[in-house]
Amino acid sequence: MGPFVGLLCLAILAAPAPAVAATDATSDVRIESLAERVAARCDVVLAGLIERGIPGASAAIVLPDGAVVARAAGMADADKSIPLTPAARMLSGSVGKTYVTGVVQRLLAEERLDLTALAVSYLDQDESPCWAGLPNIHDATLRQLLTHTSGIPRYVFDPAFDEAIVAEPDHVWTNAERLSYLDGVEPLFPAGAAFAYSDTNYILMGMVIEAVTGRPFYELAQEWLIEPHGLMDTVPTDRRRVPGVVQGHVFRGGGLGVPDRTLDENGFVYNVQFEWCGGGWASTTADLARWASILYNGRLVGRPLTAVLTELALATQAELGREPVDSK
Repeated sequence: MGPFVGLLCLAILAAPAPAVAATDATSDVRIESLAERVAARCDVVLAGLIERGIPGASAAIVLPDGAVVARAAGMADADKSIPLTPAARMLSGSVGKTYVTGVVQRLLAEERLDLTALAVSYLDQDESPCWAGLPNIHDATLRQLLTHTSGIPRYVFDPAFDEAIVAEPDHVWTNAERLSYLDGVEPLFPAGAAFAYSDTNYILMGMVIEAVTGRPFYELAQEWLIEPHGLMDTVPTDRRRVPGVVQGHVFRGGGLGVPDRTLDENGFVYNVQFEWCGGGWASTTADLARWASILYNGRLVGRPLTAVLTELALATQAELGREPVDSK
């Protein structure tokens, strides 16, 4: 979530391509490398986005040999005429959920989780006062949380929550406080009966991860995902002041009621820490592209995430056989 997505992040995996010779033997005219051609094409596409009114845009592409092409255009801060560069970090929004699935993938490989089990069988019973009253919580499985088929609504859609994060920008949110906005709320549908996207599902998955491992989610993600794969420009958004993050651009009517400028002298104008496992990271587009390559090429535990998610999606679709439910 985040209403200020004026800076566009693109992370693309380039398809394999044949090698290109450095020179033409007959004319001695230099032929551009694949990286140069991809960079030139990126520049054209990004320039087109800027012409259509996007303040700034950044893109990164992983080439078949693992090299990364990163480009940027436009402004990181239009008011102060600060140009956007590929080194700029931006909030990656719900891409952060993929780090949750990355940790889950490892726990599945270690047979520490069972996707068919009820979420409550893993949740910390000492924390039951904060989750026991959630709609569908006693019926939802881990698979239903991961595939947004639990029927549990989004806590971030409560107007009172929107008001609170703007009114109390320094407040550090707990799981109990996040989930309290769903007290007395009806489920969207019976668990497993339909699809409705909900950040709450991944807040609960984060709680499951911490209950099973006895360790903070961010610590696990750093140790298992970020550091081993050299994603050093990817950082948790666990506080208002996030290093290297550039000014965002608010879309009017985007929710949360934040002002046009999302950063001030204290960092973000609200505490982005509230997102946690529903988002919870900032990154460069180069790191996002690397992360996509790691996920979808099976470099975590030897099995591509696409295979896991495709199996989940197909099984869910077969069971539902109906249109998604509007989670608003």
